[in-house]
Amino acid sequence: MLKDKKVKQKSSLSLKLLPWSIWIFLALDLLFFGWLFHRGTFTRSPVGVIVTNSPAVYEVVSPLVSSNQPTTSNTTPEDARLNLIKEGTDLLTAGKNAAAAAKYAEALKLNSDDEDAHFNLGIALARSGQVAEAKKHYEKALEIVPDYAEVHNNLGNLLLAEGKIEEAITHFQHVISTHPDNANAQNNFGSALARQGKISEAVLRFSKAIELQRDHLNARVNLANAYIAQNRHVEAVRELKTVLRINPAYQPALQAMARATVKSGR
Repeated sequence: MLKDKKVKQKSSLSLKLLPWSIWIFLALDLLFFGWLFHRGTFTRSPVGVIVTNSPAVYEVVSPLVSSNQPTTSNTTPEDARLNLIKEGTDLLTAGKNAAAAAKYAEALKLNSDDEDAHFNLGIALARSGQVAEAKKHYEKALEIVPDYAEVHNNLGNLLLAEGKIEEAITHFQHVISTHPDNANAQNNFGSALARQGKISEAVLRFSKAIELQRDHLNARVNLANAYIAQNRHVEAVRELKTVLRINPAYQPALQAMARATVKSGR
């Protein structure tokens, strides 16, 4: 099984010191408008990106690791395991999370040290709302492959959604230390910093994500929202126009553009 993991992640922000009352308003504004984005990672065998949202964040779950083995032969335990992984990936891609989880669990009975099966099972469980169990399988995958960047990113996103910002940052920083060109990790780190109110630092991370991946729409919207928080509306609009040229129907960008327009008084 390949141990090479591809990754991508997030960037940063900037902000002036504001009176405490404005900081409170800003925090509420960010909470209600949900401007932070969290992006998972791209695995070795991309099958697409699935977007889900929670009250204040958008998380893009990693595409799944899948086997290209045929499903016609179950003559050995290894054949059976690979077929179960493939069936699980097909089910998860179709949104059948519980059925997918069952397939991955069966595959793990045949090889409990399959980091990819643990990773994909973690995704299926997280998408079914079983976050605690998902975290266990992500952690197991990291025991097997400590530098599995996709797992660090997804686990970091779960921790960030739980408000465990420092723990999440540890995972994002690990990815960046081993894969500095990971745009998603830069973007996720920026989101975590923004949650801590470190807007200027977050801007730097969002910007780095965009430098690494010019079409990283989440990072561009995050950067735009950071600029809005800093009253840098012209720069925010510039980023959002870039996003909308790429995807005119991208709702987060349309929503951010409306906020930028209102806040700039135009």
